[in-house]
This record gives sequence, C-alpha cells and structure tokens, in this order.
Amino acid sequence: MPRTGSARLLCVLIVFGVATPTRCDSSDTGYEYQTSEAEVVRALSIPSTPIKGRPLNTVEVKLGFNLIGVTELNADRGYMETTGWLTMNWNDSRLIFSPVYQEISDVRVHPSDIWTPDITLYNAVSTGVKVLNENDKAVVSGDGSVFLVQQLTIRSQCDVKGHLSAGDAVSCTL
Repeated sequence: MPRTGSARLLCVLIVFGVATPTRCDSSDTGYEYQTSEAEVVRALSIPSTPIKGRPLNTVEVKLGFNLIGVTELNADRGYMETTGWLTMNWNDSRLIFSPVYQEISDVRVHPSDIWTPDITLYNAVSTGVKVLNENDKAVVSGDGSVFLVQQLTIRSQCDVKGHLSAGDAVSCTL
C-alpha cells in the first residue's frame, strides 16, 4: 500500500501505566493501527481529581454562563427555567501529551471519559441542571488544558411575589 500524507497512523505506547502517543508505521509491523484521538485521551485519563501539586488540593476552574433565554417562569411553584451555554476551563496535568503529528494539537473527548468539575447552582431546584446535548465534547490540548462548552437548561428558585401580569418586571438570580 503506497504511503500518503493521509495514511499516517497513531499508536499508543504504554510504559509503566502512562500512555504516550508515538509514531507507528504499518509497514514496520504489517498491521494497520488505528487509534482515535479519543482513545489516546481515554488512555491518559484517570477518574480522580487532578490535584497533585496544587495548593490546598484545589483545581482552578474558570466558569462562564451565557444566557440564551428564559424558557419558563412559574410564579406558583417559585422557579425560573433558563437555557444557556456553560463554559469551563481547567488544567489537568495528567492529560499532557506531546503531539506526534503537527496536525494533532488537541483532541476531543466525551466529558465522561475524563475528570470534569462538579458544578452546582446554589439555588437550583431539585431537578437542577439538564445537559441538552449528550454528544458535547471536551477539547484537551497538549499542555493539559481542558475546555468544555455545554448547552444547559437550568431550573432555579425564583420567588415571585403576587400575581404576574404581562409586562411586569421580575428579578431572579442564578
């Protein structure tokens, strides 16, 4: 089989329990190895918190929420339902990898395959937060930084006094 630029292969070399992306040429072994980027990160991931060497055993998470809209305001039950984009950035030194090919600077993996922050809204009602797209991917860069964006529906407490009329102003806090 002639070798082309698109026929590059990626293998995972596991040494002492640490996975390292390495070059692998199918002509050397007679086999074609196909390892997806997600499998590389899955091999690197550990389900525990990435706190090694951090002060006070903490992980710094940068968090943002971009409101798309209010989908429901229920005065009788005292809650507001909103939809928006939750963005999170953090660093996990266990996910550092050295790109073998210049084209691989980051990989995309399902959030369940790596450690993710447990973010809770302090005034969420019992049904809390619902992820709208279960296929969202986290982007893991070679330096171990992780970026995750998820579209969420959040149901939070909202104490609305009295009866609402069209055009009434209401203030609710997330």
